[in-house]
Amino acid sequence: MECKRSIQTEIRVSADGKYIEGIASRFGSYYHVPQEDCYETVKPYAFQRSLASGRDITVNYDHDKHSVLGSTELGTAKVWVDEEGLKYRVKFDAEDPDHQRVRAKINSGLIKGSSFVFHPIKRRYSRSQQGVLQTIEEAELLDLGPVILPCDPTSVAYVRSINTDPEYLLWLESEKRIRKFKESCNI
Repeated sequence: MECKRSIQTEIRVSADGKYIEGIASRFGSYYHVPQEDCYETVKPYAFQRSLASGRDITVNYDHDKHSVLGSTELGTAKVWVDEEGLKYRVKFDAEDPDHQRVRAKINSGLIKGSSFVFHPIKRRYSRSQQGVLQTIEEAELLDLGPVILPCDPTSVAYVRSINTDPEYLLWLESEKRIRKFKESCNI
């Protein structure tokens, strides 16, 4: 299952105008995934294996495969993790119309964030005060990049298909049964 996250994080054109940069996932943050009615967080080591594999990761404008801004394989993009989060940098190409559009939209404020697409490999579910918490412990990173309109204007937004992960559905069912049991016992 492919998962997309559109997050209103830091995105900018570097002061010298040579790079388009962003933070696609900020570690330590918890955000709501409305389609699953759960919260999610990404562990700092979640993308470690994916990045170490050497597989090409593209930076795409609005996840459009026809609007590739850079590629790690070609050396036109750099994707890395530091203590803050999953980051990317693309060298600005003044000859590329997509680069021109993205830079103009960043400067005008139309592009408000970054997004990443991944396949979850290992995740853990737990209960928090807000509800169900899904922790992404390992994921295969597919692409990332700037997006025009994150769904949540308050700082974080996500777009995701409905979760059909059997482990999650089993966990959710057991939580419902425990809740019903507690209600029947007045606990």
